[in-house]
Amino acid sequence: MNQSALNFRAARAPRPAGSGSVRAVGVFLLLLAVSSGCTGDPGAAARGHMAEGDAYAAQGKLKEATIEYRNALKAVPDLVEAHYQLGRVYLQTDEPEKAYQSFVRAANLDSSHADAHVRAGTLLLVAGDYREARTLAERALQ
Repeated sequence: MNQSALNFRAARAPRPAGSGSVRAVGVFLLLLAVSSGCTGDPGAAARGHMAEGDAYAAQGKLKEATIEYRNALKAVPDLVEAHYQLGRVYLQTDEPEKAYQSFVRAANLDSSHADAHVRAGTLLLVAGDYREARTLAERALQ
């Protein structure tokens, strides 16, 4: 008998009863664990995404950084630093409206985040909205 015939017979060897269903359940449980994030700790997930976003931003990979910062915000929607860093990336990608929204959100979440106030105010000044820029500056000084 030649080698290919032996391989064919080995491939068709009988399997123990129920082994297919056990394997299917195992695969299902593995996929369920992976899709649910496994960690259960949104803070840890957010920190991981922030670290990845920071690394991508440092390398100039701004699209990837944006994705990671957004993923951090999915895990922890009120994460001040994620809003702030996302605003910085939006400035670099020439998306001032999105940058402004991110800086304002960061400033609203943490009134002591001076740079978020300054950057949002600067964008307002550039846009010619002097009244709102002044209001934001007054809020930052309180």
